[in-house]
Amino acid sequence: MDMQCRKLLEALMPRSFSRSLSGAILRAMHQGKITKADVGHKGTQLKLTLVLNDEQKVVFKPAWYPRDYIVEGPPYAGRDRHNAEVAVFHLGRILELRRSPLVVGRKVHLPTEILPVATERLKKTFFQKNDKPCFYGSCLYCKGPEDGVCAEAGGLLEGSLTLWMPEQFHLKLYRHPWGRTYQEGRLAKDWDAEGANKLHEVLPNLGEDLHRGGEGGGRKLEMAMCRLRVGHTWEKDETYCAKVKSVPSYSHGPRLLDIVDTAVLDFLVGNADRHHYERMLEGGSDAALIILDNAKSFGNPQHDEMSILAPLYQCCLIRASLWQRLLALQDGVLSRVLASVLEQDPIAPVLTQSHLEALDRRLEKVLHQVEECVDRVGIAAIVVDNGVSKSKTGGGLS
Repeated sequence: MDMQCRKLLEALMPRSFSRSLSGAILRAMHQGKITKADVGHKGTQLKLTLVLNDEQKVVFKPAWYPRDYIVEGPPYAGRDRHNAEVAVFHLGRILELRRSPLVVGRKVHLPTEILPVATERLKKTFFQKNDKPCFYGSCLYCKGPEDGVCAEAGGLLEGSLTLWMPEQFHLKLYRHPWGRTYQEGRLAKDWDAEGANKLHEVLPNLGEDLHRGGEGGGRKLEMAMCRLRVGHTWEKDETYCAKVKSVPSYSHGPRLLDIVDTAVLDFLVGNADRHHYERMLEGGSDAALIILDNAKSFGNPQHDEMSILAPLYQCCLIRASLWQRLLALQDGVLSRVLASVLEQDPIAPVLTQSHLEALDRRLEKVLHQVEECVDRVGIAAIVVDNGVSKSKTGGGLS
């Protein structure tokens, strides 16, 4: 790391970053002995649940693509990118959006680190291909060997490790107001705001978790949310934010601002796969949005998916703290700082130069969108923190 980048890091990252408990945990995740390996927990993509040193759960996402592979197609296309999980975790820290579990890169040796401690259901999915150990695990799209991933010739498989959330924390799952249909040629429909408010009176925790207790409770709420998505589409309706803000959950407090924060992060990394979001049950109505599952990021460095920014340019809201951070990171600073941080990861280089350059290009587009909002509604109305507008005359959240 050169001296100029070191100075940038000292200015932009918390002083305790390199010496913090987080750094020690990342090292322990990279070096810890794997004492149990099992199939992944639900989901559509192949992953493993590992236990380190008989106590700490982590999620292992394997490498599918070389670093320079470009994912073509819709903005949510392709398999998970393990290196994206690593990069987005550190980018969130740079932006002071510390809402993601810790992530570190690691290479595991399938024959000696995984197979000896694998559960029977995981062992059954192992096979050999071209003298390389492979497995297909268990997930929605994991049907057989044709869906499997293989190690390198020596048995090593690169991937990312994500720290499992502590058992005492409980997450609520919500449908994202700007979610996609994932059907080619079909636009996502928005809410019937009047119906949403009526349902909110009956079910105050509108759209909440699929994981809660009670037979079918979460699923019924999810179905109710789907029924509300009628009328105009957010992709075409520039007044859509007003409908979202008519729902009590988004009209007061930090939730809508959290969604805008996340939209900015997702746009920078090209993640158009934020169909749901989660919040901690213990945090009450002001609980922060947790940024999980970032592996659909960094797919195509040549494409900037502007629709990801819809919460920002339709609502014209952004936190003052994030806005100031973005200003400090323009003119190539963002890519240089992130590249310096990622040099320390065990699977470095994490990103190609083209992806780093895409970050700087997209940052300029975010700044341009905010400038357009300033022209439309004024700086005091859109630059807010913690759900309280800096404007005394109205606008924004209150």
